[in-house]
Amino acid sequence: MQTGKFVCFFLFSVLLAMSCFSQSSPLYTGDFNKVRFIELVRMVEEKEKTRIYFSSPELDSLVVSCAVSGVNKLELLKAALSGTNWFLTEDRDSAVYITKGAPLTIDFSGIPIVASPDKRKERIQDNVPTQENVLITIGRQNGGALTGTVILSGYVRSAESNEALAGAELIVEGKAIVVPTDSYGYYTLALPRGRYLLRINSGGKKTTRRQIQLNQSGSMDVLMEDAVQNLTAVIVTGEKNSVTRNIQVGTNRLTLQTIKQVPVVFGETDVLKVILNCPGLLR
Repeated sequence: MQTGKFVCFFLFSVLLAMSCFSQSSPLYTGDFNKVRFIELVRMVEEKEKTRIYFSSPELDSLVVSCAVSGVNKLELLKAALSGTNWFLTEDRDSAVYITKGAPLTIDFSGIPIVASPDKRKERIQDNVPTQENVLITIGRQNGGALTGTVILSGYVRSAESNEALAGAELIVEGKAIVVPTDSYGYYTLALPRGRYLLRINSGGKKTTRRQIQLNQSGSMDVLMEDAVQNLTAVIVTGEKNSVTRNIQVGTNRLTLQTIKQVPVVFGETDVLKVILNCPGLLR
């Protein structure tokens, strides 16, 4: 009798664990033909309330096709990216990282580490959200639809001197929205809730981009690096119009015949009078 109760309790526990697992890990079935990869990502994020990080400029325009049956989110994304150079890694918080050329490995602390070909590990620092290939989430996403307008604000500064960058432009790609910073490097941007790609420009600085998911009003500061161009050589050339080799003033030659043509006084030729009558001489 006790054995039968134990077996029933064990079977009930297994069924309950399987039920909980199926609820926490949804399965996907379908034929996804010529679907934008970003739409596939949004479907998974909405269904599982998780985050998927990737390089938006390249994958946003990617169109994929795959047919799956009863697979989890990693198997679905792997099928969609089959034949490409993109790798997927899931951390202990169910977040998925999509990287190009090499997968991520997760150490015991749960911090992503880039696996390079020579097996060296480069730890991603705490300021990972400042990198262009990471999605920055502003606020918590509620279960409802993303409606309404929120405010994003912050400062744009120089990464080298931490000085405010006045006149820097924040451009929302895909929309005709351009917001400049004030004299203190401060900006304010009003946008509907959703995902955006911001491009930040400033004179003498490298153009940078930020992927953001706006769920609520919040702040985001941007550091910009100097745009330094190294010159290997400088060649200065010029042309001269003319060369002055000799400076000569005007001359007037008097011949004996010219002197004899001047009227004489008292029968003698006045040489001084002849000179004074020459053009260009002032009496």
